[in-house]
Amino acid sequence: LVGGDGDGPDANDIGIAYGAKFIAAKMLTSGFSTIAQVVSAAQWMLDPDGDPSTNDFPDVINNSWFSNTRGSTWYFDAVAAWRAAGIVPVFCAANFGPADSSTRSPGDYEGCISVGGTNSVDNRYAATSVGPSPAGFPFPADRRKPDCSAPGEGVVSSLAGGGFGAASGTSMAAPHVAGTIALLLQANPDLAYDDVLDILKQTSVDLGTSGYDFVFGYGRIDALGAVEEALRRRLRVSPTGQLTTHERGDTIAFSIVLRIPPKAPVTVYLSVSDSTEGALCSGSVLDFAPDNWNVPQKVILRGLRDSLMDGDVSYTLRATTNSSDRLYDQISAVLATVVNIDAPVHTSYSMRWDLISIPVIPNNDSVSSLFPSAMSSAYRYDPVSGYIPTATMGVGGGYWLKFPAVDS
Repeated sequence: LVGGDGDGPDANDIGIAYGAKFIAAKMLTSGFSTIAQVVSAAQWMLDPDGDPSTNDFPDVINNSWFSNTRGSTWYFDAVAAWRAAGIVPVFCAANFGPADSSTRSPGDYEGCISVGGTNSVDNRYAATSVGPSPAGFPFPADRRKPDCSAPGEGVVSSLAGGGFGAASGTSMAAPHVAGTIALLLQANPDLAYDDVLDILKQTSVDLGTSGYDFVFGYGRIDALGAVEEALRRRLRVSPTGQLTTHERGDTIAFSIVLRIPPKAPVTVYLSVSDSTEGALCSGSVLDFAPDNWNVPQKVILRGLRDSLMDGDVSYTLRATTNSSDRLYDQISAVLATVVNIDAPVHTSYSMRWDLISIPVIPNNDSVSSLFPSAMSSAYRYDPVSGYIPTATMGVGGGYWLKFPAVDS
């Protein structure tokens, strides 16, 4: 978690977040404990100084322990109390693998981050417990446990009484994740539990079966990738969710704000990934200062019409930053995905022969696709050959078609 001295003389720098503030509660004796001891430790973590008027509980708690009984629920209230206080609970998945459905509580509760183990070549640690979790509350509805993985085989750490040595087990994997979460909260203290879990899922290195699997979860954590994503989330776009423009050229307005106060001015440069679909009308450069960092700044985006009937096309709103505050400098982020809705061209025709011209390039230029109700071929006029029937229609030419009824 916090071992080692960073750039000091000790070569055994073993900690993920070696500069973090650290407290510990001893709840095991020779590797075992009673329920009363474990619950007492959980309660102490909520109020270490014994003064309920001070918020001195930790941001994240590493739990390198598990219940030997699968499906036990007796610790859920304690975990729920941690979550209510804003604490991120991290648990090892346990060491009952390779059998399926071998995870243990409390890590396989919903609302806890459960960590499986990997080895030095990104294969599974042989004994790592795997999902699915038990069914029913307080276990997740999709039974997805573990959530992620981290090194758990032959991990070098400090030893009781001094010195260093290697050990294996998911108890070694969980501190990698808890330490990484401490780094995330240093990079972006505004992150809540759901943000933290989403970042770990999004940035983990996918191992095993593509996508989520019950061995590695969403993958082996990538500490650097996770911290970079936490920094990107210092920028917030509002409203969140799906943004939509239209090829008919209307505009949408939204705002950008910083989530964390900067130590120096921050310049945000905005751009779109596809200049044929959308364009920034205002707000392409935003300047935030330490005294206005939380004041939303307005941005206006216009949808553009292209020459293709290409359906609804997605493009992204991107940001890069410049600041002497190193935690706000050179952030590159995708702030939102925008869908530019194709604007269909409508034409009306009468119950007779009509002269039609196609103003845009269609995906399918056949007469049957463009005008399924037509009762004739399309006829184009040639000065030499006269009227020539055709099954397709090009852009810019005039075509005669006959329709049985008024339509559009």
